[in-house]
Amino acid sequence: MEFTAKKLGDFSERLVESSVGETAFIEGPYGYFCLDDDASGAVFIMGGIGITPAMSMLRSLRDRSDTRPLILIYGNATWKEVAFRRELGELEKQLKLRVIHVIDEPEEDWQGETGYVDQKLLQRIVGEPERSFQFFICGPEPMMDATEKALLEMQIPSSKIRAERFNLV
Repeated sequence: MEFTAKKLGDFSERLVESSVGETAFIEGPYGYFCLDDDASGAVFIMGGIGITPAMSMLRSLRDRSDTRPLILIYGNATWKEVAFRRELGELEKQLKLRVIHVIDEPEEDWQGETGYVDQKLLQRIVGEPERSFQFFICGPEPMMDATEKALLEMQIPSSKIRAERFNLV
């Protein structure tokens, strides 16, 4: 079993301190954050450690030799904070995947997208063919809220949008 976590709260703090072989009680999963078999493609809009569920889906799609078109829009504060950089590069070669990194605090020589994932950026990337895709959102709450709002304003049906919110109950 593998976990990807950022040290932010009680669970992630204890997870980082745990040892290999330690006994744990795990519950779930809950919700439905999966690409439907009949979906024509997917757009993943992820921020920070919110990339984790997308990585699980991308790995599964790779293992099944899936040929559907996929777009990953991945926002981070800095390039150093980008999780799974090397693996994402490999997945781009193994899948029909386009990865778009969005860096808020880029270094001088950064050539890619900058700032935040916003409606203007989404409108540039999501063309007519992608409007029929499923959309998956995971990351910081403000990013998720703004992204959902932007997609709805772009006339993406709410039935095509899935958000994974890390809330403890």
